[in-house]
Amino acid sequence: MSKPGGVQEHTRGLARALVAQGHEVTLFGPELRGPQPRLDGVATVSLGPAVNIPANGSIAPLGIDPRMLVRFDLSLDAADVVHAHEPFLPASLAAIMRRPRNTAVVGTFHAAADRFWPYAIAVPLLRRVAKRLDATTAVSPEARRLVRRYVPVDPEIVMPFTAMR
Repeated sequence: MSKPGGVQEHTRGLARALVAQGHEVTLFGPELRGPQPRLDGVATVSLGPAVNIPANGSIAPLGIDPRMLVRFDLSLDAADVVHAHEPFLPASLAAIMRRPRNTAVVGTFHAAADRFWPYAIAVPLLRRVAKRLDATTAVSPEARRLVRRYVPVDPEIVMPFTAMR
């Protein structure tokens, strides 16, 4: 979250919009240490360090430390809704599979490509996870096409909050 990027900006924009509507918001993510953009009324929880992974012509700072799952799981019981950006990333996958029954999960897909080999090799797992998503969105038609290539979901295309400034 401390690095610039589309997912980070979308997440911060969504958090601001939810707080403005009176919701309590907590952002969980890797690298929530160091200087952070100030988000009034938004709690942040660092899940651990991020590793820069090349993906789709960009560099994605991803949390891959398995201890992140424990930190995240301990906080899910109090949530009414969990919004997972890129729900098929390892930390999100595990949290979605173990979420409390009374917690709704929204998955937003950001990645766009013609094909994505990590999705291709994990199709059976991704289909199981997709069944646990209560709603799905995508930030572009390309992101929607990519996820639909591998999983039977039909994400609604939403305007990224970065475009709503």
